[in-house]
Amino acid sequence: MNNALSTIFTHFIFFENAVETLGFFSHEMEKALLSCGCKVLFVDIKDPGPIPKIRCFYEKKRTLCVTFNFIAFSGEPGFIEDRQNIFEILGIPIANILVDHPLYYTKQLPSAPENMKIFCVDRGHVDFIGKYYQNVSRPFFMPLAGTAFRDLSGKGAPPLSQRTHPLIFTANYVPVDNILSQMEAVGDDYREFYLSVACDMISHPSKSLDEAFEDALFSLFPDAALDEVLCAMRGMLPIDLYVRSFYRKKIIGQIADSGQKIFIVGKDWDKIKCSHPENITFTGQLDTADCLREISDSVLSLNIMPWFKQGAHDRIFSSMLNMTPVLTDMSSYLDTILTEDDDVFTFSLEKTEEIPDKIHMILSDKEKLSHVSEKAYETARSNTWESRMEQILLTF
Repeated sequence: MNNALSTIFTHFIFFENAVETLGFFSHEMEKALLSCGCKVLFVDIKDPGPIPKIRCFYEKKRTLCVTFNFIAFSGEPGFIEDRQNIFEILGIPIANILVDHPLYYTKQLPSAPENMKIFCVDRGHVDFIGKYYQNVSRPFFMPLAGTAFRDLSGKGAPPLSQRTHPLIFTANYVPVDNILSQMEAVGDDYREFYLSVACDMISHPSKSLDEAFEDALFSLFPDAALDEVLCAMRGMLPIDLYVRSFYRKKIIGQIADSGQKIFIVGKDWDKIKCSHPENITFTGQLDTADCLREISDSVLSLNIMPWFKQGAHDRIFSSMLNMTPVLTDMSSYLDTILTEDDDVFTFSLEKTEEIPDKIHMILSDKEKLSHVSEKAYETARSNTWESRMEQILLTF
């Protein structure tokens, strides 16, 4: 990390034991800060009385709080004193990284603290908050970052020729029927409307979640006010999950049915229905470090974007940093930083039937695999959590 950036703040507060992955990201940023001589406090989100520790650690005008997804700012009682959040009382500035669509934070955004800066992993999310939450200062765009695996001896990824898994995918599966059952309470008319939006997203996968919803709603109610649109759009959360699961099931099924073996880190893949499930090996859910270990032992990493149409996912950069070439659908942001057949392999959600043949061609071309592996690593070196920490500091 650039030492000049660390002079703004000397004390940093993070959180752990909320979501394992987010705690892992926080510890990656901690490593960069400690290397600059900064002091770091991790607060256990399950600690019923963390305020004395925060007060003891706090240095006026030298302390920054870094959180994800409004952790510690969602009304958790341990951080409230005299009906106010302790970070607002002390005037500690907050960097809050939202790793999902802002619709997941409709309860928190209207009351976001004035001393909080928000970072979104998709440019479309930045625009969404600017449009529907004018009380919030315009967020900053900051894509997710990657991490290289290191074992206990400090060794990184082995050469491609020595790796165990030809193809890996790291994500959970949620059966579509489970998602549909969550929507039964909304009533038949609303359910039919939301499912029509899902069909539109599946038929036109370049559309973002809010773009598809707005198209559908304004076609019925062209004069709907923004607050009415936002209220109705909250019902899109199951649809977000539905569309992601639809494509994960479709693509993994096509790959397995083609005869290609695929190794999956994630839960509930035993529930997928395809003709040749014997070609799928899955571990169940692992922690982030173990997931990175498996990526570093794979020849090719499949990524299916979680509907970030103007952003990126950490799976991409983590694979690249482990010199594991990535096969992914793209976004407008990825189009500006990655080049097909140079540092990435790509596919289209509109032509998923082409994916199995593309995987076969990629795995058969050892020379190109090696080239993409090396170029991908160089590209990803500027997409680490250390670089994201620098980006955060530059905004204060």
